[in-house]
Amino acid sequence: ERASRALVKEVHALLRCSTAALEERAGTQNLPEELPESRMLRVLERIAGHFGFVEATIYLHNPSTDPADRFSCVAQVWPWSVKPFDFYYPGDGGLGWVLQTGRPLRLLDLVLYGEDRDYYARNYPGMTWTDRFDIKNEVRRYFGLPADEVWPLSYVCVPITDGNEIAGALRCCISRKGPYHVDEDAVAALTTAADLIADWWTNWTHAQQEREGRQSALSI
Repeated sequence: ERASRALVKEVHALLRCSTAALEERAGTQNLPEELPESRMLRVLERIAGHFGFVEATIYLHNPSTDPADRFSCVAQVWPWSVKPFDFYYPGDGGLGWVLQTGRPLRLLDLVLYGEDRDYYARNYPGMTWTDRFDIKNEVRRYFGLPADEVWPLSYVCVPITDGNEIAGALRCCISRKGPYHVDEDAVAALTTAADLIADWWTNWTHAQQEREGRQSALSI
């Protein structure tokens, strides 16, 4: 729990200076030079390093560029040979279920998902996870493991919310450090980190929309 609090402080520190810059420049004509991808990547790398996650991704809805209900991949820590989806929509797989319901999702072991379907149907009604690129063999390839070796492949996804609005989702998968399952403390820490991301993203998109509004007015 203490380590999780330390992570939240570090994520807050990563976002705090950028948030201050956004608020300071809200009345100017230019967006901050830093694009959200670089800041979000730093946050993801810190989260992944803290928990030992191999994969971490952030999907967010940008009102200026995304159609309704589309959430774009903003940053990724992604070691797999198959590219991540550029977009998610509510209801698409596990992450889409989080976008649709606003609830966190934990999968205990991706390899055993088929055997545990009844458990997930009871606890996460309507959620279906699809192994679209043979995650077990991807893990073996990445770590150079023999065919008969693999550990529990955990998965967690938490919503990124702005008040009552779902702004996106933070997904993390496959910790190399034991215990391999994601516990309640980790979910709580990731949820708090997601709240910090939501605040930052709200400030950034508002600054973007204000700039676009000024540019539109000048072009008339």
